[in-house]
Amino acid sequence: MPGSLPVFDTVVEQFIEWIAPRCALDIGCGSTQVGDMLARRAPGCEREAESAERVDLALIGPGIAQRAKSEGLDLLNALTYRAGWIIVLAPEFSVPGAARGIDAELPRSVWSERDFGWHDLWAWDNTRAMSLFLLRGYPPSVITIDALVERVNEGALPLLDFDGRTRVRPCRLRLVDSAREVAYRVR
Repeated sequence: MPGSLPVFDTVVEQFIEWIAPRCALDIGCGSTQVGDMLARRAPGCEREAESAERVDLALIGPGIAQRAKSEGLDLLNALTYRAGWIIVLAPEFSVPGAARGIDAELPRSVWSERDFGWHDLWAWDNTRAMSLFLLRGYPPSVITIDALVERVNEGALPLLDFDGRTRVRPCRLRLVDSAREVAYRVR
């Protein structure tokens, strides 16, 4: 995803294939790279702008750090009702734009796993520079979060170094299934 590091690209591309979205929402990724991933792994998928009412998959790129935390949380809460799956890629311990002296590109928020405690069913992994969060929305899906987490962890999907080629380690998703009444929930 442009403006981001390629650390989780292999994992995101595999998610796209397994989720098999018919309609996807691209927020803050704005890239041909996301489009290329969708074309390769879900060729019939329709890409929507931020105004879509319901989608199978919402991809939120590192641009989430350009939003105030309250705006980002509002967006994620709204998407929980509208998207079957939400994938968030957020920078960690980096200051985009600062090296080039562009203050307007400085992040407005920092994201970590602690920011997702409000959600009842999600998984995550992080590296020294990026975090990946996979949230299960309320609309139905062809696959469960348990199955996605298991496939990723058993499949040893590689996380890549900044060069986009060197394998660092396998992705290790940690599932968070909050202890609350969710019997109504489609996993």
